[in-house]
Amino acid sequence: MIVLFLLILVTTVFSVQSVLKRYVSNTSVMLNVIVSCWLVIAVYSVIFTTLVLYQVNFIVFVICIVMASVTMAYFARNEYKTVVQAVRNIKLNDNYIYPIMLWSGILIFSSIFFQYSERWGWDGSDAWAIWNLHAKFMYSGSDFFNIFAEPSYTSRDYPLMLPSINAMVWKFTGNMTPMVPIIVSYFITLSVALMLYFSFRAISYKILGVVSFLIIVSDKWFLKLGAWQYADVMVSFFLLTSIVLLQQWAENGKKIQQAVLLGFFAATCGWVKNEGLLLFLIISLYFALTNIKSVKQILGYAFGSVIPLTMILVYKFGFTPQNDFLSQLNLQDILTRLMDFSRYIRVAEFFTMSGVLKYY
Repeated sequence: MIVLFLLILVTTVFSVQSVLKRYVSNTSVMLNVIVSCWLVIAVYSVIFTTLVLYQVNFIVFVICIVMASVTMAYFARNEYKTVVQAVRNIKLNDNYIYPIMLWSGILIFSSIFFQYSERWGWDGSDAWAIWNLHAKFMYSGSDFFNIFAEPSYTSRDYPLMLPSINAMVWKFTGNMTPMVPIIVSYFITLSVALMLYFSFRAISYKILGVVSFLIIVSDKWFLKLGAWQYADVMVSFFLLTSIVLLQQWAENGKKIQQAVLLGFFAATCGWVKNEGLLLFLIISLYFALTNIKSVKQILGYAFGSVIPLTMILVYKFGFTPQNDFLSQLNLQDILTRLMDFSRYIRVAEFFTMSGVLKYY
């Protein structure tokens, strides 16, 4: 079954990448592949979670993604010929330095990452008490709603993108092997580094791309967060991708299609973690202010955010109990905390000291 899943995923990603290349962006192929991969995975997460919430058999999910894959492959069939022809016409380039440094960076990344990997995550309770625990409830199917039972020692209202990916792959493997969360976290963390590298390559900053890539893949603190399966790394990927898409949108003639894609990735930040909703609001506010005279752009952005936002709202208001932290606050408390500038100074000091002492 896992081979079937990988085949479906690769086929769908290739088809989506061809669509993005034709209608959305003409940037580097690898950048489009990364965006396409996580676009597909995010949609899979929404479909899988919806079926779990409404107690629909897993075979329906398999049928859905197979049909979607076949349909996408049919419409992108002409692109397959183009790729085969491009591979045949590849000519060796004398400049091997960038591929060598890229693969060297990936080797460094892998060696550090798996050095810190733990069975169910480590250093705190995020992985085993939230993400992997939620994934186990999702994997169980009929027992999922026990996640909301009292008393609870887990964050019951947290979004389910990361748990749904782990549970989805477990369904295809047939067991809850701890290797799945480790491998998923590996690709999430690597995606951040590759997105950074290929985004610079797309605007012809090759040296800056290599330098930034090598810095991030050798940063043990960042890799520890990934190896310990923190969802913050996943949020950082969708935030970084949103920034890259925003830059592409501005430089490529402000296409409506790119606004739609930007809206999807920005809103997906909120499907990863609750804090991601704040990031989505900031990006949305910036996009709205810069397009205050263009209703079409704003509508395109809003249209792209529909799928992840709908999933968030359905889950938050239809299934989960109220957030334990927010339930203890009232409007006056929130305003008081927002206007307390000492809190902002403390955060700024922490980031400064972390950057100076912890990383260097």
